[in-house]
Amino acid sequence: MVLKMTLKKKNERIKDQRGFIMKIHRCKRCNYLYVDEEQKIPFEDVGDEWRCPKCRSSKKIFVEK
Repeated sequence: MVLKMTLKKKNERIKDQRGFIMKIHRCKRCNYLYVDEEQKIPFEDVGDEWRCPKCRSSKKIFVEK
């Protein structure tokens, strides 16, 4: 299934064709992007022991984009 993506305003919230907002979280240390839809698990539901796959920073270092 191909989803049509659109950017919304400067804060870069992305909506798919169904109108759902996909959240993106960015690691402040290495700029790795955690995109909920790509990972299949919302960032909020990832355990506290989860680490950035790029720089191994904790979940606390991430900010919502």
